[in-house]
Amino acid sequence: MPTAIATCEVRWFLEGPVSAHPALRHWFESGSSIGTTSTLPPPEWKGRLGGRPDRYLVLPGAMDMGVKWREGELQIKGRVEELGAQRFGGGHIGFVERWCKWSYAHIPSSLQSMQMQMQMTEESKGSVDVHKTRALRTLLIDDAAGTIREVDASVQVTRGINAELTDVRVGDAGWCSLALEAFPDDAALREPFLRGVSQFLSSLDRMVLTSEISLSYPGWLSKFVP
Repeated sequence: MPTAIATCEVRWFLEGPVSAHPALRHWFESGSSIGTTSTLPPPEWKGRLGGRPDRYLVLPGAMDMGVKWREGELQIKGRVEELGAQRFGGGHIGFVERWCKWSYAHIPSSLQSMQMQMQMTEESKGSVDVHKTRALRTLLIDDAAGTIREVDASVQVTRGINAELTDVRVGDAGWCSLALEAFPDDAALREPFLRGVSQFLSSLDRMVLTSEISLSYPGWLSKFVP
């Protein structure tokens, strides 16, 4: 049986690697923590899979589904609901969406042809290799206290928001992505998610994130498939 994870998220893609956006990188690496007086270490940059890429199967016109091969697993991510554009602290605007991801460690026979297609090396087959290096910050949502506070990213939380700044590369094309993803998605999550994102972004004052660059992974990957 696959494992399933439901999330609520917002994401932006900026053309050029993180090094081309020094204000964004400095803010993410050294920005003030939320809701805590503890001194937290700066986020650590980590590559994916020992330098190996994630492989995405691009489905033309399907902006509500992502399929990728990662760490020996087939992962299928489908959009559950579009919550529309939201304005966050600092004047940033992004599209908030609810997603559900299914991970298959053991590929069922009905999906084995998809697995074989993704393992082909030719991009003409409709797959795209995405190399990633990311830094992670984590916010803990405490429903009982009604508070949101940042914790060390190495801490495993059961209810919170992951903020990640990621260098992404497709071929010679360098991009970076800023995403905030809340889990587990349920009826009580929306308000603290929107509040937490606003608090987190409010200190990003040297640039403005706009709705024009707020994309899901399927929306961004469509740029690389004719």
